[in-house]
Amino acid sequence: MGGFFENGMKNERDFILNTMKGLMTLVNDNYTYEAVNEPYCRAHNRQEQEIVGKTVSSIWGRRAFEKTIKPCLDQCFAGIEVRDEAWIEFPALGHRYCEIIYSPYPPDGDLITHAAVLTYDITERKQAEEALKESEERYRIAIEHSNDGVATVKGKHFLYVNRKFSDIFGYDGPEELMGKPIAFVLHADEKDRITSYALRRQRKVYAPRRYEMKGVKKNGAIIHVDVSATSITYGHMLVSLAYVRDITERTRLEEELTEYRTHLENLVETRTLELENVNQLLRQDVLQRKQVEESLRKSEEKYRNIFENAVEGIFQTTPEGQFISANPALARMLGYETPEEMVSSITDIANQIYANPKIRSTVRQLLRNDGIVRNFEFQGYRKDGQLLWGAVTVQAVKTTNGEIIRYEGTVEDITERKTAQESLLIKSRNLEEMNTALKVLLKKREEDKNELEEAILRNVKELILPCIEKLKNDHSISNPLLVDILEENLQNIISPFLHKMATKYANFTPTEIKILGLIKDGITTKEIAKLLGMSVRTVDSHRYNIRKKLKLRGKNMNLRSHLLSLP
Repeated sequence: MGGFFENGMKNERDFILNTMKGLMTLVNDNYTYEAVNEPYCRAHNRQEQEIVGKTVSSIWGRRAFEKTIKPCLDQCFAGIEVRDEAWIEFPALGHRYCEIIYSPYPPDGDLITHAAVLTYDITERKQAEEALKESEERYRIAIEHSNDGVATVKGKHFLYVNRKFSDIFGYDGPEELMGKPIAFVLHADEKDRITSYALRRQRKVYAPRRYEMKGVKKNGAIIHVDVSATSITYGHMLVSLAYVRDITERTRLEEELTEYRTHLENLVETRTLELENVNQLLRQDVLQRKQVEESLRKSEEKYRNIFENAVEGIFQTTPEGQFISANPALARMLGYETPEEMVSSITDIANQIYANPKIRSTVRQLLRNDGIVRNFEFQGYRKDGQLLWGAVTVQAVKTTNGEIIRYEGTVEDITERKTAQESLLIKSRNLEEMNTALKVLLKKREEDKNELEEAILRNVKELILPCIEKLKNDHSISNPLLVDILEENLQNIISPFLHKMATKYANFTPTEIKILGLIKDGITTKEIAKLLGMSVRTVDSHRYNIRKKLKLRGKNMNLRSHLLSLP
């Protein structure tokens, strides 16, 4: 009867052992198998009798036994339960990752002479963990090397910021901002508005998804940033996710452009109709630029997630020039319907994308030297053959021994910016040429006017005034009053010319100015005395005073030559 129950218990034990998912063995302190279950036998492609009674080293080999298995068994025989994880090569199962549990077993309830060894195949779990780790690493790299600042906000405080975000606001690293209030980077005028947006977004209440704001850098400098924000679930929490781009330089350029446009509008009031037309073209160009920026802004609103909805193209490539992966933004940038179509179609990046295939060699050399390339501008081809301009930021991913296994990075399409810059440069050059031509024309007109005035003044002095003087001295004139009236009217006509001479030679008397003009016109001293009705000695006295005021005393210089040389 006792044998029946013993056999029944043995059968039940065998059933339990053989139906376990794990591999079960019982090893004595001589390192010899005393029992194994069927899964263990199948894993080794052996029968039970081929294992039981054999030493562990005969099954696993001396090296594996001495290095790994024996130390664990020795601890177990000392009364310590040991847990280990390792990759194991099974004859039937192949290369598997396993969890091994060594449990002390005292058959007589006192002295530990055996170890129960239970092995679980956890390969799938290990592979899933490694895949998750690789995925997290890939997204981390994409965020850390993004050209946009990225931040998550819970309540009023930063949960996370990337390196670019801290760079934008002038901090040494993300750790200076994480955990701090978002007010650290907000201008006083913006704190209430931006904080309200963040809190409303976390309560699923409407808040603008795209806006511009003023920020404050660590050193107190004010910057302008463009923000794209949304709400996401992070660790069972609803938080705000924001992408930030520094637009300070763009804002400055727009303000300068506005000031320049105002300046041009003022010039138009006094310049020609042609300049007004040029200014109108410039205003249209600014309007078109605004429209392009508005279209770009609306387009960028579609992309919100870190990878699939990123503003920029994100990629992984082999060093040989084939795509490993790419996001939809990059596929669309290059004219493909899907990333899968692009990856399968492009097998030689240097010749199929770069307009100059040698550029990729240059980028690869920079990556070999520095490990990373930032904002490298290049010209390439879309699928339909059209040219585009791109700015690529890429880093080399290396093994532990320094071998480059792939490249990862982002691409920004800068075609419109390049086109706008070239167009603005051409228009600016044209405008400068027109302004130069107008200045030359105005100068020429002024010179012509001055020459005409001086010619009139000279003619009046040389031809008309001498005749008037003769008429005044002619006693046969029946009505001398008419001669005086004629002389007075002529003086009124030439008075602007005399005023100009008085202005030019402010320290001279009116008589000296008249004599200056006659000397400059080549009139001799005797002729001047006769014209002005004074003695030759008086004219010489005036000439002496003129040379003194012009600081020509003691200098061997002709007075008329000096006057002709004056501007």
